[in-house]
Amino acid sequence: MFNKYFIVMIISALSLVGCGGGDAGTTTTSTTSGTDTPTDTSLVFSIFAPEYFDGNFSVSYSLAGSDSNGDSYTATQSIDSGAVSKYLFKDVKEIIVSTSITNTVTSAPLDILDKKYFTYGANNSDIRLYASENLLGFSAIAQTDYVIPLTATIGDAGTIGEYFRANDSSSFTQSWELTDGFNGKAKLIVTTVPSDTTPSGLYPTTVEKLLISQDGTVSGYELIITDHQNSNTITLTSL
Repeated sequence: MFNKYFIVMIISALSLVGCGGGDAGTTTTSTTSGTDTPTDTSLVFSIFAPEYFDGNFSVSYSLAGSDSNGDSYTATQSIDSGAVSKYLFKDVKEIIVSTSITNTVTSAPLDILDKKYFTYGANNSDIRLYASENLLGFSAIAQTDYVIPLTATIGDAGTIGEYFRANDSSSFTQSWELTDGFNGKAKLIVTTVPSDTTPSGLYPTTVEKLLISQDGTVSGYELIITDHQNSNTITLTSL
């Protein structure tokens, strides 16, 4: 089982796209049959879902899965555009991620609200993930952030940023890559790695896999979380 503190830290660490966008009714692992066709590597894919930053974006979906200790989980998540505001004196666009996770054995729910703060340039150019913050007061601020391209082709990859948590002086790095999703789709993979991945490390390594169409619409989502302290892994997949 994962404790509540650990789960809150997981959600706060996530994030390039808040994990959402469109119809998430197809898992990312369903495109591996012998009849699948590799996606043309010249196709251009949007990294972000349609209207992600226009103030009207809203989507929700369901997940289910289990951990390597045998516990089962269900989860729901919604992603909504927030306000254009300021965070630490920077102009930012908010993305609000609301998550509810339930252990199906104990029926104990956990609700989390997290905000992502993206800086941006004219016409949504120069998009960067600057910071994230949850209602418990935990925040992660970019020490170094990089431009997240609006579009990419299969094989492209990059670093999102290196982030620092003032509450416990920990840090983590996020990166992204676009791989073949087969049948005209691509898989956007976002990996979050803490500075300490030993058993004494507090934070998990997370891998988010989003199956996307060319316009950035998500049709499948998988989240893999590795708890280094307890040698436990939880995998959640969209229904």
